[in-house]
Amino acid sequence: MLFLLWVILLAFIAGLLALSFFGYYKVRSLIAKKRARELSQLKEYHQRLHIIVSELLSKANELDQESKYLNQPVDTKWSYSLAATCTELVELSNVLITIDTLITSRDIKETRKNIIQCLHISHRLHRQLSKSKIYVLRSKSDN
Repeated sequence: MLFLLWVILLAFIAGLLALSFFGYYKVRSLIAKKRARELSQLKEYHQRLHIIVSELLSKANELDQESKYLNQPVDTKWSYSLAATCTELVELSNVLITIDTLITSRDIKETRKNIIQCLHISHRLHRQLSKSKIYVLRSKSDN
């Protein structure tokens, strides 16, 4: 009788161990899938952000070219503002390289943090460039 109880107890413990190992591997695979999905999403966001920054750079270049061909002198405050915006855009493109390195190293937390920071900066720069565009359009209409 005692032997039968020991066998049942060992079978119960073996069942619990098997169940816990199954649960461990199931959770581990779910975490790995989630991590892979997050990395692919971050890669996609990085590609989109790269497009946004290149569009902002071309918009800044376009504004600079338009301001050079105005018949009247350009406001120095506006010119400094455009130069500062362009400098920030170049720095932002350098941060994109850092984000690419972080994605390669599979550092999800830092990658996400840098992408969000870049999005905020690019949004602010977009607003500044839009204001600059309005200034150039007003200058053209004054002629």
